[in-house]
Amino acid sequence: MENNSKESFQEVLEYIRMYRLKNRLKRDLEHNNRKIRDNRKRALLLENLDQYITDDMTIEEIREIIENMRNDYESRVDDYNIRNAELSQQRREIREKMKQQKEAHKLMLKHAHK
Repeated sequence: MENNSKESFQEVLEYIRMYRLKNRLKRDLEHNNRKIRDNRKRALLLENLDQYITDDMTIEEIREIIENMRNDYESRVDDYNIRNAELSQQRREIREKMKQQKEAHKLMLKHAHK
């Protein structure tokens, strides 16, 4: 019986660890979504700025700089989207493990009380 209590306690600790990890991943996803939004706004800003610069200004270097900046921001958005997909996958896996652990704990308690 004492062994079951220790095992049960370890399972509770593991469940708490997974629950905290799941919440941290959720916060990371939200953070990345903010970064995606911010970088999309920057890319749009640069696109609009580029529309106002005309060739008769003879500042081709500025166009090149703006294009490089836009590409950089768009790359960041892509990077954050990839990271979000990875975080979402981790959350799904943790959620599934937590569900399995919860069911196993219920089963163990059911058999311990018999």
